[in-house]
Amino acid sequence: MKVLRSSSWKEREIFSFLNSIEVPMRIAANADNCPLICSIWFKFDQGSQIIMGATQGSSRLSQILQKTSKCAFEISTNNTPYRGVRGQAQVTLGKDNAKETLQVLIDRYLGDTNNDLANWLMNRADKEVLIELRPDWISSWDYSSRM
Repeated sequence: MKVLRSSSWKEREIFSFLNSIEVPMRIAANADNCPLICSIWFKFDQGSQIIMGATQGSSRLSQILQKTSKCAFEISTNNTPYRGVRGQAQVTLGKDNAKETLQVLIDRYLGDTNNDLANWLMNRADKEVLIELRPDWISSWDYSSRM
């Protein structure tokens, strides 16, 4: 993964941020000359340097990513101090491990699988697709010193 020279953080700090933050990732994909932006839960696999998420196979995001195989993304804090990462990535979609990834995401973001949202999501898991982002480049920003 290429970290841009203008990045506030080195690769190690970016990986630490991606492993610790629990906010949705924003994905931008180009559809008919107009970007679609979606927020999805993610998990970062440091060994493979892949950012993973899941979505319904019939979703507009899935349809666009199947056509383009690339996206831009951003993962950032919602509160001050503002900081985060963004980049561009090659995307692959697949059914293998989609259900397992969804379960990991539910555990990560909800912490408890015994609730209505978790049950609703898992009841639809057979229609999920795994989204894998392989960043071409990544960069970070950190406004902590200004705030």
